[in-house]
Amino acid sequence: MKIGLCYVTKTYQINENKNRDWSIKILYPNPPHEKIGGTISRVEGNRYMVTISGYHNEINEKEVIKSNQGFLDVAEKLPKLDIYKEIEGATPLTETSIYRVPHITWRRLDKVKHLPEGLLLIGDTICRIDPVFGQGMSIAVLEALALQKLFQKPYKSITFEFHKQAAKIISPIWNMVITEDFRYSETIGKKPLGLPFLQWYAKHIFLLSGEKQEIYNSFVKPCQSNDHPHASQNH
Repeated sequence: MKIGLCYVTKTYQINENKNRDWSIKILYPNPPHEKIGGTISRVEGNRYMVTISGYHNEINEKEVIKSNQGFLDVAEKLPKLDIYKEIEGATPLTETSIYRVPHITWRRLDKVKHLPEGLLLIGDTICRIDPVFGQGMSIAVLEALALQKLFQKPYKSITFEFHKQAAKIISPIWNMVITEDFRYSETIGKKPLGLPFLQWYAKHIFLLSGEKQEIYNSFVKPCQSNDHPHASQNH
């Protein structure tokens, strides 16, 4: 699936503020009109890592890496000014790093009938997910736990069985991610069944999670793969 995603990251020294009662802030864009989102994360020693992401080549990379002002200009385009205000007078500690994710991929190894025996793929080699949602490492951990369990029983082909189980782990996460990525008309790929309903439902749950703690808790657990059926089976 083509998503044209680009990340730009910079670390800042920010003056101490006793009223700063958070460790991380995430600003999501509201598609399809907003394409830029950002994160600011506390590291240590009043250092903060700032990452701004843009879908479908919305970020002009050449302008961003020219100077600190270029980075600030992109931060000012975020849906809210929270991150921009934090770094406006801060001291940049690093150059701007760029990371590109032009497309995401799920290689359906579970459907390949004649893989070489002993060839086992895991993590990003099977599925490169949209990193904005922060689930790549969760998928890899769940796959590792599934593989550990397979080693405890005799199987004719562990690699075949593992790729089947990996597909079951990836499937609900992949569908959840592409449901959001397809909110942009520029996204190119195979659409899931019932996409309009899935998008309507996800949007309403997301908005409600900002108002009610119990809905937020129920919403964030599957997003972080804590409620994934394979997670519960392996713990």
